[in-house]
Amino acid sequence: MLKRRKVAVGISIVCLFIAAIAIQATFGGGIGLKIDPYEVKVRPNSTVTYDIAISSYDSDCFDISIIPYSCRIGWFEWTKKRVYVPARGQKQIFLNVTPSETGNFEFKVKAVSISNPRTYAISIVKIKVVYKKDKPDLLITRVWLTGNTIHYEVMNAGNGTVHKGWDNALFFDSHYVSRDHMDPPLDPCDRRTGYFDHKLICPPEGTKRIEVCADIDNVIEEIREDCNCLEKVLKCNQPPTCMALMPDLPQPQVNGTVINWTACAFDPEGDVLWYRFLLGGPKTGGNLTVVQDWSTSNMWIWRTGESDKGDNLICVDVRDGYHANDLTDPDYDLSTCQWYWIA
Repeated sequence: MLKRRKVAVGISIVCLFIAAIAIQATFGGGIGLKIDPYEVKVRPNSTVTYDIAISSYDSDCFDISIIPYSCRIGWFEWTKKRVYVPARGQKQIFLNVTPSETGNFEFKVKAVSISNPRTYAISIVKIKVVYKKDKPDLLITRVWLTGNTIHYEVMNAGNGTVHKGWDNALFFDSHYVSRDHMDPPLDPCDRRTGYFDHKLICPPEGTKRIEVCADIDNVIEEIREDCNCLEKVLKCNQPPTCMALMPDLPQPQVNGTVINWTACAFDPEGDVLWYRFLLGGPKTGGNLTVVQDWSTSNMWIWRTGESDKGDNLICVDVRDGYHANDLTDPDYDLSTCQWYWIA
């Protein structure tokens, strides 16, 4: 009897093997089950969305079951669904899981054929739930040029607030140029703009490759320490060009005549231009003297008199407000002059 039992068991194993072959032949290769992500690390009470893909050689319906295993059943958005998969096709469904405890957990996803329950697939998914310290993450999101001043925007892309001050740095061709200090706090998702005192001198080619880096001294503990910099090629602001100065009356004119002087200049970027008119002649002892200081008016009205009799030099300076300023020498971008005789 003992031998017969062994033989019977052997036969049953063979039968099962044959049955499995028959199922494989009938269903043309069975089903496929893929879960993404297969393994993940999350924080408590955060939601993970799983992409579950079921494929089948033949058209069939499948019951998709979630087996909690070491997880809590309440973490799962659903635990059972029925789907239809066309022949040689694939069906994609999604599962949201929100673990509420820390630790290492597993759950199973099982797909079972409705037409033949012996055709099924199982996939095991792992979740590691840990507490993470909230940290900021400083990113330079924008860099732009206003005149010759370099501006930038920094964003905290992390989940923690910046609680201490930090410096952001400017580099030209990988060489340090300047820095700008920022004070705390900077909350998650908040942005702040700044600028560097160093003025960009436009090279002949009209562009400059720069790099701006946040937290150059690494005083802030961040989520990522390798994403603090933004490199960009800036197109320089050009000074005004094509300067001209014209009177409305030809010379010579007798003293007492009112003469309107008009300056013309062109700015490549369309910036607002500022003009300053100067006069050098008998009235000023030959020294150029400002007769109309910096303004956006490109016209000066010269009311001539007895003291203007003789040769006069009329000049106009122009600037766009981004290059020359009253702290530099010269304090203008362009200048042109004309001699004019008053009889």
